Amino acid sequence: MNDKIIFVPGRISLIGGISDLVSPYLSLNKDLIPGCAIAVAIDKGIYSSACKNEKFIYDFGNIHYECDMEENLLKNGAENNDYFSYMCGTLLYMLKNYNISGLKLKIVKMDLPIKKGLASSAAICITIAQWINILYNLNLSDNEIIKIAYEGEHLALSKCGRLDQSSIVNKNISHLTFLEESVVSRKITVKKDIYILLVDLKANKDTRKIMNCFNNALPFPKNEQDLLVHNVIGINNKRLVDISCESIENGNIEKLGYAFNEFQLLMDQVSAICDELKAPILHKVLSDKYIKPLIYGGKGTGSGGDGTAMLLCKNKNVALDINEYLKVKYDMDSFLVHIKK
Repeated sequence: MNDKIIFVPGRISLIGGISDLVSPYLSLNKDLIPGCAIAVAIDKGIYSSACKNEKFIYDFGNIHYECDMEENLLKNGAENNDYFSYMCGTLLYMLKNYNISGLKLKIVKMDLPIKKGLASSAAICITIAQWINILYNLNLSDNEIIKIAYEGEHLALSKCGRLDQSSIVNKNISHLTFLEESVVSRKITVKKDIYILLVDLKANKDTRKIMNCFNNALPFPKNEQDLLVHNVIGINNKRLVDISCESIENGNIEKLGYAFNEFQLLMDQVSAICDELKAPILHKVLSDKYIKPLIYGGKGTGSGGDGTAMLLCKNKNVALDINEYLKVKYDMDSFLVHIKK
């Protein structure tokens, strides 16, 4: 096993987290507005070591998985709709496009929750791509790593956009614009410290189902509900991302909170397209009478649903207070993301 350990973080999308799904359809419908978001890598992620192997082998504690490096077997693995499917999809793409065999991947530590809207699938895809790049001396650029992880998720039947892969690799708090084949990234200057409490809602979330429902409304609206989806992830998303970016750069955190709240309201408006978006546990936390006065705003993370709540706290002490309250009242775990000026 290679002594080297690499860390791949998760990410939070402060706002705009579903709009990247529009990218593949931009050339099909000229009325679509390119998606945009504000995203930042977090300090939770995947720590791993690896070495070459003829097979793909994954070990994490008492969890063991292996698959022969054959296209049909990797394809079957990619379509299994589990966490390993993302790894198989990424390896399948690399097997078909690069002169490689397999690897033995050991997860040394993983403190990134799975299926909580924190880009756990993108993080494992990036991990696989980075190790193959290192072990087989491919000299891939960051953009190539991003593309491989994106294609790997799609082979795993996840109709994701390019947000997660791009923000994980870029690591800064960034304004991202999603074009058809690329992502334009601009670093955001933070004028005032931002305290985000991420709350594990201890519920189930089917991200693939949510993304499939949004994709079904694209590229052309078929009814009034589809048109509402287009407005939410198009013009309204761009407006709120612009407001949020300006608020961060001006230090107006209260206004950022208003943008969070309005974004969640917009997601609620399109919840009819997917039961997952109704998110009853998320709304229970957001409407809690103890929590509401202590935050500027709140919303779901990523594609929405009952994965993780994002609370924009008024200060660090408040965040720690809410953290303790959530443990006692709801038996929910949370952790603080401090975005420093």
